[in-house]
Amino acid sequence: MAVVHSNKLGRSFFIKNKKQIQKLFNDGSRIKSGTFKTIWTCEKASEDNSGISIFISVPKRLIGKANKRNLLKRRIKEALRLNLADLKQYAELNNCNIQIGVVYSTDLIVDYKSIESKIILSLQKIHSNISGI
Repeated sequence: MAVVHSNKLGRSFFIKNKKQIQKLFNDGSRIKSGTFKTIWTCEKASEDNSGISIFISVPKRLIGKANKRNLLKRRIKEALRLNLADLKQYAELNNCNIQIGVVYSTDLIVDYKSIESKIILSLQKIHSNISGI
């Protein structure tokens, strides 16, 4: 028996293409919260391309140790995984592709609860802005 996880973030959810990342940074709207800069775009999608794509960045110039950068990326990924359900549903219902980039912008190692609260605020702002379009 295979168990299907509706809130799983597999490899297909992440933006790896340099051109797509550059387009996100050039064309995206920005939201700043103390710990993050969140960049997002919403475009009409083809029939089978609707959904959410994510980009997570923790700059080496802010967090020097790789293990600390990876810890922060895991925390951000988990916060996104648990709180993306509303945006996923919106994207599928309205046939649009939402791209979200999260860039860590402080040199402190922040705990998970703080990261999750900032992610939730950013996602709520994105949802309200998209709904207003």
